[in-house]
Amino acid sequence: NIYVEDIIKQENKYYIKTNNREYFADKVIIATGSKAAPKTGSDGNGYELVKRLGHSIIKPLPALVQLRGNNNYFKQWAGIKQDVKVSLLENDVFIKKEKGEIILTDYGLSGICIMQLSGAIARGLDSGNKETVIINFVPWIGDTPQEFIKWMDNRSKKVLNRNITELLDGILNYKLVNLLMKQSNIKKETKWLKLNEQFKLTLAQNIIAFRQEIVSTNSFDKAQVCSGGVPLSEIDPRTMESKKSKGLYIIGELLDVDGDCGGYNLGFAWISGILAGKYIAGDN
Repeated sequence: NIYVEDIIKQENKYYIKTNNREYFADKVIIATGSKAAPKTGSDGNGYELVKRLGHSIIKPLPALVQLRGNNNYFKQWAGIKQDVKVSLLENDVFIKKEKGEIILTDYGLSGICIMQLSGAIARGLDSGNKETVIINFVPWIGDTPQEFIKWMDNRSKKVLNRNITELLDGILNYKLVNLLMKQSNIKKETKWLKLNEQFKLTLAQNIIAFRQEIVSTNSFDKAQVCSGGVPLSEIDPRTMESKKSKGLYIIGELLDVDGDCGGYNLGFAWISGILAGKYIAGDN
């Protein structure tokens, strides 16, 4: 229950002021975390401490976090899960893609494949760029509208006397089918083979390449990690010692490092801590 208020270097020692008492140390490791999940205590104080000790800070932004849009149809798809392929476009230029489970929410998008894109999106939005997520709801069919049209042509010939909604039953969640049909201006009872080519193409594009503009991410309290922090150029990667202040070590998420889901961020936190500890102990 001690809160570090300031760390001041005095010659070759560090004076540590807290809300309880004062400390002096030859070496200091700062492992405060960033600003993600502030309920755990990561309030961003670590950034202020290292700034006062001479370090610069790349603006911290939420990463591994959910994405938000401003469309009026989100409540219609809230709660749906689907294995998809998602692509990120920045200013309509392809950046990267991910594959996995998406969770459609009443504010936008969630799920691991979305979180993998969120750090790049947060930084892009902060720079004023347009961020667009393209969702392929049926990646196992193909990546083009033409492949979906061919698949539906074959399916409608094998499964006779079914409308489009019935043909997609078991392929996509019924709520999602209804929404995509509505977005394509197609009535639910319409038969696929009676649909003209333009409407087939419109529906295929909405299912294979659904465009969702991203306006923001969720806040730090929903983020698993942050992007940004102390630039790696200011740290010795062999020891985690500061290049700005001898005897100061900065580890974990306070550094400008954010990885994918899967334990990589925890792994970096532990490994960077081990490096600093072993060096300080002389085990190098």
